[in-house]
Amino acid sequence: AGRSLKAIEAAIQCRQFSKAAGIIEFLDHNQALPYYKRIAGHYESTGNLEEAERYYIKAGLAIAAVDMYSRASRWEAAQRVARGYLTDAEMKAFYRKKAREFEASHKYKEAEKAYLQGDEVDVAINMYKKARMYEQMIRLVAQYRKDNLAQAHMVVGQALEAEGNLRDAEKHYTDAKDWKAAVQMHRNHGSWEDALRVAKVYGGVNASKQVAYAWAVSLGGEEGATLLRKLGLLEAAIDYAVESGAFPQAFDLARAGAKTKLPEVHLKYAMYLEDEGRFANAEVEFLAASKPREAIDMYTHNQDWDSAMRIAEQYDPASISDIMVAQAKAAVDRKQYQVAEALFLKAKRPELALNMYREVRMWHDALRLAEDYLPGKAAEIHAELASGNKAPSKVSQAGPDSILAKARKFEQGNDYARAIETYLSLSEADTGNVDILEQAWEQAANLAINFQRHRMHDVISLASSKLQQVGRHQAAAEIHEGIDDVQGALRAYCAGLMWDRARQLAGNNPTYSAYIEEQYNASLVQNKNADEMAIRGGNLAQQAIEIYVQRNDWKKVHEMASRAGADVAASYAARHAERCLKQGDYSTAASVLADHGVAANPQYYELYRNVGSAIMQASMAERNAAGEQALKGLLFKLINIMTNSGTSVAKRDLEEFRRMYLAAHYISMATASKTKKLHELAAQQLTSALRYTGLIPAD
Repeated sequence: AGRSLKAIEAAIQCRQFSKAAGIIEFLDHNQALPYYKRIAGHYESTGNLEEAERYYIKAGLAIAAVDMYSRASRWEAAQRVARGYLTDAEMKAFYRKKAREFEASHKYKEAEKAYLQGDEVDVAINMYKKARMYEQMIRLVAQYRKDNLAQAHMVVGQALEAEGNLRDAEKHYTDAKDWKAAVQMHRNHGSWEDALRVAKVYGGVNASKQVAYAWAVSLGGEEGATLLRKLGLLEAAIDYAVESGAFPQAFDLARAGAKTKLPEVHLKYAMYLEDEGRFANAEVEFLAASKPREAIDMYTHNQDWDSAMRIAEQYDPASISDIMVAQAKAAVDRKQYQVAEALFLKAKRPELALNMYREVRMWHDALRLAEDYLPGKAAEIHAELASGNKAPSKVSQAGPDSILAKARKFEQGNDYARAIETYLSLSEADTGNVDILEQAWEQAANLAINFQRHRMHDVISLASSKLQQVGRHQAAAEIHEGIDDVQGALRAYCAGLMWDRARQLAGNNPTYSAYIEEQYNASLVQNKNADEMAIRGGNLAQQAIEIYVQRNDWKKVHEMASRAGADVAASYAARHAERCLKQGDYSTAASVLADHGVAANPQYYELYRNVGSAIMQASMAERNAAGEQALKGLLFKLINIMTNSGTSVAKRDLEEFRRMYLAAHYISMATASKTKKLHELAAQQLTSALRYTGLIPAD
């Protein structure tokens, strides 16, 4: 063997590598190992790469063979060796290295393959992004990162927009399902035709109206109106401006190209001003819209009788009677019956005054009024007086049917204000049928939406309140939704504990979602739903623990407290132990502290002393082995915590608890020894316990 090694060295020195290769075949593998690499290097230098590969493999240097083929640009051969001989980690490292080399050489297709072989999908995607090869980037995202496809399209769209390539940017925005971003891009660059096209294709008619309106506003005045008229969207744009509260723009467009829409814009503006409480301004707009009756209703609703009468006298004399009736009803609500009577009579509605007196059972006034103004009714009043003045009111006698019939009559006569009031007057006192109540109140809301827009919000608020009082929260929410009052609908859903519907309505709006969660949390607290509060965590979890304490569910108390940290666990363990101690259950008190935590906090020391004293000073008949063992355990934990505590611990306290621990240790060990009949050992342990008399009774 020695001569063979010398022969190999000689052959290599003489660069007779073929002869060296022949000799090496007869050597032990470990002896031959150092020479394989040298021979492989020779073959590589002479271009005989296959032979070089063979010897690199024999030398256990497969990675060197891979690098050799890579340097020679024989990529397929390098891959073959890598797959055959490298570990998974080595192979991936090789692919990553090659991928970076390919990328640096702008060989992107080869780099992509190498990155993918090396499990570097994201690096490959980023490579194409840096190279601005966006189609290839999107292809990889679609194939390997499908969840991020929309985001990738957005990134590409933004990059292309920054480059000024708006057409391609638009395609990526729309592929990302964010056509609004494409519209905004075209608007920002003044490409209004393209913005309008995208909005119409992807957002529909309403979206195109919004864009057309914005375009017109950017042009302003006559030019904007001309554009909208050309697009056939002038009236729609005016409607959109009104709905958006952009009344100055709505007036400009209407005056420039649609004067027939001006009264409608004035009316909508008046309703807006009324909702804002700007009644004088609203009056001006109602009159400009040739709607004096709506202005009268506004003032009547606010009991501004003088203003209502002023407008009626000047613009709508037929309404004077209705104003007096409304004023009379307000007086009835204040129990000012004489004032109400005078107003009813002035309005030439004596029958209403008579009904008022009958409903409040003021029979003598009813008789007086009937004899003076309604002689045909006098006999009825006399009959009611003769029956002992016990006749119920007309409404109560007839039940809900009479009220509904009265409301429908008003509705059929287009007297929507009275119809609404009559529908809303129906109550649980009239019928116990909640379905009837719901239908009546919903009809009041519908009439307000369609015919009394100026008081729509007040009517719907009242109808919603009534529906919620009878448990119809969904119906209440739906009438709010009917006028896009999302906040009102959310309040109704939350009041009815309809959380899923509330969350569905809120969508991704953070303000609404926060409100729902706040209401949901408040509901959990109010209903003491501790389990759900515990799941939600945070401050609710702390409140949940307190609820479990009140329920005496200490298992859940300790389970949750342990998750909140050692200090919290020790705090609730102390509360539980204190309760057990007061109940005389000393053993359980010690077990609770041993199992669930103690703390080096002086506020708990007195409790620990009391538990220890109660267990160790028990009489022989009252001694409890489990309690003694638990006491020993809790004291052992306490001493360790006090010893290792970073905070200052009084030496006196530490020594006290150390003595208590040793006393508990000897007692518990003695008890265990006696249980196992080791009486001599028990005697020795009890003898040692004599050092702690005082803690332990001397007897």
